Amino acid sequence: MDGLAANLLSFAHTVFGPGIWPGDWIWATIAAGFFLAFFPILASCLVALVRKGTGNAYNATTITVFAIIGLAFALVIPWVLANGISQIYGAVAIHHPGDTVLVVTSSATDSDIHKVFQ
Repeated sequence: MDGLAANLLSFAHTVFGPGIWPGDWIWATIAAGFFLAFFPILASCLVALVRKGTGNAYNATTITVFAIIGLAFALVIPWVLANGISQIYGAVAIHHPGDTVLVVTSSATDSDIHKVFQ
């Protein structure tokens, strides 16, 4: 999961890293938190789609599906990604100043190396 969190942080830095005070990586962390906030919204949209298909029926199956969607998208995925981002910053913090920490992100077409901190 650290790789997924690294990809999220690197994407957030690419999309929103303005290079102004207080620093582009702080802005990237804020943007990553913004992206993490979409998972509960996605969960509510999935629940709405399930309800559209099942109607207003609350049986064991629909309650189980709602619970799985809610736990996965509103608790587990954001928690794991936030912990991954925290571990990346923790790994950076234990290095000596001047060391370079690299986060490798990969896409379907190529592999890029993003320099996180120096």
